Amino acid sequence: MVSIVQIQYILTLFEERHFQRAAEKCFVTQPTLSVQIQKAEQVLGGRLFDRDRSPLEPTALMRKLLPVFLQLQQDMSQLDQLIKTDKKIAREELKIGIIPTIAHYLIPDLFGLMQEDSQNYQLVFEEHRTDDLLELLKLRKIDLAILSGPIEVPEFRVQKLFSEEIAFYMKNPRPLEKVSDLQDELPWLLIKGNCLRAQMENLCAVDSAWNYQGSSIDVLTRMVDRYGGYTVIPMNYPKDHIDQNKIVRLKQPVPARSIVAAFHPRSYHLEHINELMKIIQMNYATKNAEDWMHLNWQ
Repeated sequence: MVSIVQIQYILTLFEERHFQRAAEKCFVTQPTLSVQIQKAEQVLGGRLFDRDRSPLEPTALMRKLLPVFLQLQQDMSQLDQLIKTDKKIAREELKIGIIPTIAHYLIPDLFGLMQEDSQNYQLVFEEHRTDDLLELLKLRKIDLAILSGPIEVPEFRVQKLFSEEIAFYMKNPRPLEKVSDLQDELPWLLIKGNCLRAQMENLCAVDSAWNYQGSSIDVLTRMVDRYGGYTVIPMNYPKDHIDQNKIVRLKQPVPARSIVAAFHPRSYHLEHINELMKIIQMNYATKNAEDWMHLNWQ
């Protein structure tokens, strides 16, 4: 039987793809880690890593067993957390990953909304882009991902949270009948890989030479104020630092993005996840959102 320690070594090597780095991360010598992984391979009946590749590549057997290893690691972590919680040593942690353009308003709100309802567990937040969130969720590094949909990932459960209208922030605001009215304006976009950038490109059919490497709408609105043009802004985004008279909303069709939650169906934290999702849905639900034009970020 493969031990829990061996599973930890295997998963660390899978992440690092390098024996020395994996050994350092596990606080053991490289020979110790190598011997333990070889013993695990003997029990499992095959190689887990192609050692002739640099960096190391997982074999077909490793990819087949990865979900099982991750589930076992998660179960042991939950058992340890349950024991600590029962002994009053620590509160249960719920790790939440959020894309930056949602985190800017949702994290401050959640701390307030959950202050009284989460006495028996602790919310831990991380900001990441969509692709990174899905990878962290796959590796069980986070319990819940909040991001812009639509997404279809077979191994996760996806729940719609709310729809969010997307408006335009313009230096020289004027009524807009249609998106094509912006074709002569300079667009300011976020870094590639950010879903709001992709949604803006899909909505406005634009690309930009702007090479800002970040995910801050604050920077984009300042660029608009200084140099003209426009950017898009989610309507839940805090607006106390910008000139709200420069926000222009498109009436028909109303552009919007779908905000969803993704989590593993076997998560130990399902009760808390469901509680958190209900609170978000109750506080961000919008009437007539089904008639809005929901944008794709892919």
